[in-house]
Amino acid sequence: MTLLPADPARRNAVLAVVLALSSIYFVRTYVYSPTVATADAARLRLSELRNWNQRAAQEVRDGAGLGRRLAAYQSHAARLERLIAEEAELGGLLEAVSHAARTAGADVASVRPGPPEAGRFFELRSYDVQVAGSYHAIGRLATAVASLDRIVVPRVVAVVPADGSSGTEALGTGDPRTLAAVVLRVPVVPAGMEAADDADADDADDPAETSAP
Repeated sequence: MTLLPADPARRNAVLAVVLALSSIYFVRTYVYSPTVATADAARLRLSELRNWNQRAAQEVRDGAGLGRRLAAYQSHAARLERLIAEEAELGGLLEAVSHAARTAGADVASVRPGPPEAGRFFELRSYDVQVAGSYHAIGRLATAVASLDRIVVPRVVAVVPADGSSGTEALGTGDPRTLAAVVLRVPVVPAGMEAADDADADDADDPAETSAP
């Protein structure tokens, strides 16, 4: 039994159909399919590159914004550092407080320093100050101290009548003389701490010294 017809014309027609189908299979399997796969891979790669470029551009924009914010913070910190008193300025600051009290119509009765609180970049000094004056004079003093050229934080912890009268009378419209307990808190850059920071910076800048045995 033969697979091809005996008639030459029909046999040629069947062979032509078989050859055409074989050509289609060959082209689809070995030409079209690899080309489609390559094109799909190229499109996927292109999409990944576009996404990466978008993320990179966003990171650049965020980095530029972060740099501007960091520069602004550094500028603010530099201005704040100039407001922190040094060790040698404490005497002048206390004198400025006494002057502010006299200007406000009050008198500083006593100043008692408290123990310093150590910090990473500065120490926090506290002073217990007893002030005599009218209620409004105490308020003017606190406002004047908070407006000094260096950071001094005043906190009025107690106000009592100076003449033994009741609190209502002392704080009334007559504004009689009172005694106030005021706590001053002053951030200070000690001379020793400042020198130590400078020495650390010099050591960090000199690799020969840091690597010496």
